Amino acid sequence: MYRFHGNSDMRLIRKYNKILSLFMDNIIDDKLSPFGIQSIAKVGMKYRKEPGDWYGPQAISCVLKQLNKECKPFPDFSMVVCTDGNIFFDKI
Repeated sequence: MYRFHGNSDMRLIRKYNKILSLFMDNIIDDKLSPFGIQSIAKVGMKYRKEPGDWYGPQAISCVLKQLNKECKPFPDFSMVVCTDGNIFFDKI
């Protein structure tokens, strides 16, 4: 069992819960959970993915990047997707 060691632990747990809540399913308000399966399916259709299709690493990365760009759940946070398999540190 985990024992809390002060306010810093509570802040960490709140941040963890906030991140998890971004992936919850919320049909009513997708701004509360921008990375939920309904949002992924909606944006995935722009990438020629139908609901129920398999999303490989490249496809899900592009969809999550688009959702992050649209919803901005955290200030000063962006995602970089390297589409050709190369990582360019000047782009990160």
